[in-house]
This record gives sequence, structure tokens and C-alpha cells, in this order.
Amino acid sequence: DAEKLGNLLEGVGRFDPETQTPDDLKVISGIGPKMEETLNTIGIYTYAQVSKMTKREYDLLDEITGSFPGRAERDDWAGQAKNLLNN
Repeated sequence: DAEKLGNLLEGVGRFDPETQTPDDLKVISGIGPKMEETLNTIGIYTYAQVSKMTKREYDLLDEITGSFPGRAERDDWAGQAKNLLNN
């Protein structure tokens, strides 16, 4: 659903391939190759984007992907991404 995707990217920010480099999201516990591919497909490529996820973005992500509901929140992807950004 385009509206949900828009809301999700509004919350985490949009990736600009001209000025940004994709991060290896698989470093985050709970994100495997398939989930990384899914995230990339919907426009999420960086730790900075993942670090901005809140309950709202987690719920939108679950609705958009339909896979592993609640996993991103349970595994605290945002917290993990923040730690990666600070290292």
C-alpha cells in the first residue's frame, strides 16, 4: 500500500543513492539476507533509517511486509542500529 510505505519512509527518511551508501543491514540481529532484500525493496538501506524506527514504523513495516510480525520491535532493530552508528 503506497500510503503506508509513504508514512514509513516519512518516519525513517528516504535513501538518496547519490549521497548515501547502503549499510549491511544483516549485521542487525533479526535481519537476514531475505529481510535485507525486502527492506531495500521498500527503500530502507541504512542504519540511520533503521535507528529512527518507533512503534509506528515497526507496525507499518509489519503491515507492508507481512513477514515476521513484531520481529523488528522484539529484536530492537532501532536500538541495534543506533549502537552501530555510535561505533
